[in-house]
Amino acid sequence: YDPQEFPEPRTISPNVKFSLEGRILLDAFESVDFAIGTDEERYILMGVFIKGEEDKLTFVATDGYRMAIRRLQTPGIPFFNGFILPSKTVRELERIIVNDDIVHVEVDGQSVSFATSKVRVVSRIVEGKYPDYEAAIPRHNRLVVKMDKEALHRGLKRVSIMISKNEPLLLKVSEGTVEVSSESEQGTAKEVILAKRRS
Repeated sequence: YDPQEFPEPRTISPNVKFSLEGRILLDAFESVDFAIGTDEERYILMGVFIKGEEDKLTFVATDGYRMAIRRLQTPGIPFFNGFILPSKTVRELERIIVNDDIVHVEVDGQSVSFATSKVRVVSRIVEGKYPDYEAAIPRHNRLVVKMDKEALHRGLKRVSIMISKNEPLLLKVSEGTVEVSSESEQGTAKEVILAKRRS
């Protein structure tokens, strides 16, 4: 093949620049990537929305049914309105970035670059307006429950064995406990987790 036919590397004229540790970026992606949408008709949801405020980064992913948000206090982050990073780019960055890397991020209106000392990934940004995820978060919950994260994780894992991926779990909050249960053609499962309830 003629090397001249290979596309020219995309150049970026960044209006946003910042750097962060690889472990921070990987941790943020891992926190939200399970909720990335896969429906091509709703392509806006097929990525991670990344927004910057002063010394704070927000990562958001949703498939329309569930939503994951990770907010990080990170010194040196400038304000920017946010961009949607395609899911394929997220997966590639998770594969090649390591914890010890320092990742330099540059963003313009159409593209974003992630560069370490060994590799540089340039990706197009998904065009379109991301949904107003803040509006989907209840602001005046009358019920707040605190419980051990590992106990909740173990309980959810045991109960979800009885159901398929898209079937719901039922949570019942009582004084001092949260009961997690599931029911399907295979049977039923129930787990009781200690919790502190604040009203």
